[in-house]
Amino acid sequence: MAIRAAASGDYLIRTAGGFYAQSVMTVCFWLMLETDKNASGCAWGVRDTGSGFGYVYFYDTVGDGTSYGWEGSSQIDITALALNTWTFIALSRTGTGSNQTTAYRRTATATSLTSVNGTLGDSIAHNEEICLSNGFNTSGGYFPGKIAALKQWDAALSAAELWEESQRLTPVRLANLHSWRPMVDGTVAGSAKDYSSNARDLTANGALTVSDGPPVVWRQGMRRIFIPAAAGGPLTLTVGGSVTPTGALIKQIGKPLSGAVTPSGAFLKSLARALSGAITPTGALLKQANKPLSGTVTPAGAILKITQKPLTGSVTPSGALSTVKVILRSFVGAITPAGALVRNAAKTLSGVVTPAGAILKSASKALTGAITPTGTFSKLKVLLRSFAGAITPSGSLTRLTNKALSGSISPVGSIAKLIGKLFSGIVTLAGNVINFVAGSPLSSVTATITDQVVTSATLGDSRVTAAALSDQALTICNISDEIGG
Repeated sequence: MAIRAAASGDYLIRTAGGFYAQSVMTVCFWLMLETDKNASGCAWGVRDTGSGFGYVYFYDTVGDGTSYGWEGSSQIDITALALNTWTFIALSRTGTGSNQTTAYRRTATATSLTSVNGTLGDSIAHNEEICLSNGFNTSGGYFPGKIAALKQWDAALSAAELWEESQRLTPVRLANLHSWRPMVDGTVAGSAKDYSSNARDLTANGALTVSDGPPVVWRQGMRRIFIPAAAGGPLTLTVGGSVTPTGALIKQIGKPLSGAVTPSGAFLKSLARALSGAITPTGALLKQANKPLSGTVTPAGAILKITQKPLTGSVTPSGALSTVKVILRSFVGAITPAGALVRNAAKTLSGVVTPAGAILKSASKALTGAITPTGTFSKLKVLLRSFAGAITPSGSLTRLTNKALSGSISPVGSIAKLIGKLFSGIVTLAGNVINFVAGSPLSSVTATITDQVVTSATLGDSRVTAAALSDQALTICNISDEIGG
């Protein structure tokens, strides 16, 4: 809301209640020029009524109807105001000396403040404050427009502080607050009141009206609860009973409530508060409160978001599971699979495993006990091993092993090839001896063979008197007998 002046004699004024020191102060407000009256007008100012030069005014110094700026003993920031455009105006002073005064302004869509430094002078104490007109000419010096959110401090605010003040109607800085008129009441008299608790109300004159205010919020964030108070001190507000809002809740007050809350319409933001008892919402829940609930919650309709909560009991899904999740767990006891095992699990199993069907891959495992294969071996594997004891082959020896033998060898049948090997012991032949001629059977034969090609041989028998012995390469033969030779 804002207070609007449209004709001669429309203004707000105060002549009592105390004034700040003119050398160190800050004032700011929102302003809209609605009409170019092509003449001088004043939006706000303070002055000493006993002199003609002790003042600080924001007014049209040129007299063209649009060129507004600050004037005291000199002028600062004289700039044309755009018609029907909300503009934030501010002045901060650290003293009356050279360049100790800074003027600020910005439009509602601007992202920063513009500033001009200068020397404004004026060291005379004030006793009058006026809005929407010129104290030197209240009949013709009116400002054809609106003013809102008028704040003043007994201190010099910085550019950063004034930027924050331009964002909201309530004062951000409470220290050194001289006066605060938000001008949001539905009446001119209510909008002219000072809510700083300093009782510096303005008095309305003429046909002032209440109109729409600047596009700024009442306050930002949830850092502070500020209850406006008229003259006479701060008000204490106690909320009790039932609160029943209608329509959509844009933002709820961060204050504990007592009693029942029955909203109607859609919730844009859920109340961050512990609830007791049963909650029965109707319609679709856009977002559930991230808060532990006590009691029973019985929603009706579709739930768009399911609360993440541990489940107790059994969960029985129906239909096909698009994604299967396997739990890795150790099994104890017997596992009896059915069908073909494609691959054995790489897992140590305890108990008995009884597979049924064909096993495509056998476990690489050392076996203990006896292995009894059935069928024909496609390939034999011969073990190289030393043998001790007697070897008794049967049949013809195709080739004897090139191995030193100990013990007796008793071959059966003909010897096809003699092995070039020194034998020790007795060789006993069974069967016919090829190429051997003797006069009578030998009851005892003793022979010494030194080489495959025999060059010397001796045959003796106690009963043989005559014998014939031949060899392929025999050159010497001795035959002896005890009875006769």
